[in-house]
Amino acid sequence: MLVLAGLGEGVQRASCNVEYLILEQAGVYGGQDAEPTPELAAQVLRAQDARDAAKDADQRASNAERQPPACGRTPTKGSL
Repeated sequence: MLVLAGLGEGVQRASCNVEYLILEQAGVYGGQDAEPTPELAAQVLRAQDARDAAKDADQRASNAERQPPACGRTPTKGSL
């Protein structure tokens, strides 16, 4: 069952329940393979590398904020 809801200004204005059947589907011929292409795999790996680098940079920034100033001095406004 699908439930469709119409909203307006954050308030539900209408709704409708629709029954549906899922029929067995035949194979699709002539389309591209479902296997990821090498280009897609490389793109996913680059995205993961970028995510890991961002997480590492965030961790380093957090660690730097917790470190005491060099030589035990308290930083002044002009020394930052």
